[in-house]
Amino acid sequence: MGRRNLQNHHIVRNTGDSLDQVEGPGTLELEVNDLPLLGGNYYLDLALAREGISYHFVLERAIHLEFTPTDVYGSGQAESSRNGFLAVSHAWRHQR
Repeated sequence: MGRRNLQNHHIVRNTGDSLDQVEGPGTLELEVNDLPLLGGNYYLDLALAREGISYHFVLERAIHLEFTPTDVYGSGQAESSRNGFLAVSHAWRHQR
């Protein structure tokens, strides 16, 4: 079954995007610019709802993603999801 690793609820009114009418046949597309997941298996659940109203649909485990463990930090060691979930760009600084 697995475990829930990450959860993101995208609320259109907070982004300035417009979805005036979502009824009948059509295509709804969401572009994710950066998803720095470490190597491992991930399943995505998809759902569409109106705020304060029940869900229009829910698709559990709709998408399966498999990422190969890679050396994301240049350390010579491949990182996988057993060590965490995200490879976030970062820098350490020390001041005295």
